[in-house]
Amino acid sequence: MKIENNLFRFVLEKKKKGGAILPVFLSVVLLAGVFGGGMLVGKNLFPAKQDTFYAQDGVQGENVTGTPDESAAAPAAEEEYVEGNYVTSTYLASRTIDKYKDSTSPYGYTYGPAITELGRSDSIEVKVGFDVASLGIEYWTEVMQLFEDPELTHSIGNNWQYDKENGIITLSPTNYPVGLIMVSSLNTEQAAKYEHDDTMLFPKDAGEDWGNLGTMYLATYVDLESGKKLDTPQVQVVTIKGELPDTPRLTYSYTEDGRVHFNWTAVEGAEEYFVCSMSYYEDSGLNTFLSVMGSTTDTQWVSEAPEYGAATANWQFRNYRVAQDDWFDKYYKEDRVAEYGEEPVNVYNEDSRYLYYVIAVSKEGTSMMSNPIDILDIQENIPVTVAYDTWRANGYSGRYDKTEDISAYGYVTMADGATAMKLIDFNTDKALVVEDRYIYTDEEGNYLEGKNVKVLKIPYRIEGTPFEDVVLVEDYDESNLE
Repeated sequence: MKIENNLFRFVLEKKKKGGAILPVFLSVVLLAGVFGGGMLVGKNLFPAKQDTFYAQDGVQGENVTGTPDESAAAPAAEEEYVEGNYVTSTYLASRTIDKYKDSTSPYGYTYGPAITELGRSDSIEVKVGFDVASLGIEYWTEVMQLFEDPELTHSIGNNWQYDKENGIITLSPTNYPVGLIMVSSLNTEQAAKYEHDDTMLFPKDAGEDWGNLGTMYLATYVDLESGKKLDTPQVQVVTIKGELPDTPRLTYSYTEDGRVHFNWTAVEGAEEYFVCSMSYYEDSGLNTFLSVMGSTTDTQWVSEAPEYGAATANWQFRNYRVAQDDWFDKYYKEDRVAEYGEEPVNVYNEDSRYLYYVIAVSKEGTSMMSNPIDILDIQENIPVTVAYDTWRANGYSGRYDKTEDISAYGYVTMADGATAMKLIDFNTDKALVVEDRYIYTDEEGNYLEGKNVKVLKIPYRIEGTPFEDVVLVEDYDESNLE
């Protein structure tokens, strides 16, 4: 289908194997008038005389579509778009269009017509009524630019071409798309199930794939007929579909023992789901690759429980450079005091950190990656290690002389580096007396003697964490253990 006016035209080109090209035309009518509000963005480092600019990493934005064309058909009934326990992307897009119709975004700009369900290798062609070269601009991005976030801070690279004779600007997929699945993060058996090369699952030729980021934002800075600069940009939400057309919706919670619990909506056709992390940088946005942390055929995932007696857990969620516990560590204390002062502080990563996603996978390909979970939103609730140095400063010992000396509280470092004091749950029903061999030394560490000693062992768990161990007591009343 092809619909045109004199101002704007979108052409979606589906590129098939063997070099065959099947053009599919989609066009929308521009809203009339000047759009109010808005924000301006910085320049990209690619001059206007070039036909192509390349990727710059960015962050996934909200699933918000823009003001619709008045003639665009709304869904006739919700039943056509709600399927089982998931909602199709078409339905979500249509509902969002209704929500934001004729409105200004919270970021200041006005929404233009949404571009929905763009294929992985489809291009956007923009018809302009002026000679771009006559504008005297230095960068193509002064005309229009794709972004990964609704704040318009992180640009998406794309192969940009200008056909002066026909007055058409073409935006094609970048050579460096966002959200590729890194094959090295999978084991051999997992990787063998899917098409892959030595770098990624489902590899594509350069410029043939937008990646797995499901939403982009196209900001236009000039009037497309005259080339006159707009007071504020017009922004159109662009949604991309994968081989699995629907996208998991990700939520999070925590287990009783402090592990991370992800839940998501099912995607029809998915053979399994990958739980992934991706590096995010405040200055440049998302990294290219998703690193797979775990996989499941279920629609939930819980971070791995540590081995009994282990002092670390939830290691994929650690997000600090400096922990409060460092002030009680003889090796760290001097440096920490010199840099931060006497009062313990925690310093966590903000400018460079992890976001977490779920992506549905089948032998045919993938869905787009889910909405992200930002480590900054969950780090305060995730225990990652026992803060033994702080605990020792507050009376902890692996072996106590008397039961009265046992610590009632334990200390734990959370994912943001802060120290949390938590109650200890002693499992007295499992307490038992055993004979252990102990080596005694003098103050210089010289051997004095070895003795077999009966000790009381009491299992415990630090509440709200997965950390379990045993405390030893040497002086106890065996006739009154209860």
